[in-house]
Amino acid sequence: RQTSALVRKMNESFTLPTNLQGLKRVRCTKLDSSDVLHILICPVSDAGEQNLNEIFKDRKVSLDGLGELITVTVPSYPPITRRQFTEAAKMWPTQFHENKQLESVLRRECFTQQELTEIYKNMKIAISMAEHGQHNSMTGIGAVVVDPVDGAVLAKCSDLRRNGHPLQHAVMVAVDLVAKTQAKYAGAWDYSQGK
Repeated sequence: RQTSALVRKMNESFTLPTNLQGLKRVRCTKLDSSDVLHILICPVSDAGEQNLNEIFKDRKVSLDGLGELITVTVPSYPPITRRQFTEAAKMWPTQFHENKQLESVLRRECFTQQELTEIYKNMKIAISMAEHGQHNSMTGIGAVVVDPVDGAVLAKCSDLRRNGHPLQHAVMVAVDLVAKTQAKYAGAWDYSQGK
């Protein structure tokens, strides 16, 4: 009962930063043959060199039965994958809501083998465009745009910012090249003159 009252009071008095709000406030640890409860109070930066009495001064919280203030390592951010959750839980209990779509992407289950083959093929094109740009004294970034219906390459390019225009990074050039395929006077840049 004392732990519940203390946790309630801490939630009112010590709001955890947004990146730590997924952490549970209490952790039960086995020490020898007894259970020890650790209660998460606040980040070290908020506590400084204070002891428990100084931290709870003027908060009307009974400190009977509490031990010394200790520093523990906790995850800096809430876990977004099962693997991160497993690692985070080794430090401190945390809440976790699995994102099934993200997990399927990480397990490579969201694409068929044929789709993966196409993705790798197109990534090789983007990498070769990056290498081409780097070979021509440009930034080594490439892009490729593929028609999702038939897999045809609509545009492939490298970063052209060193050519004089700060917006001609690879993705913007790729978008511009696709626009040029849509209409005769579409697109913002004239690539025949290297501008």
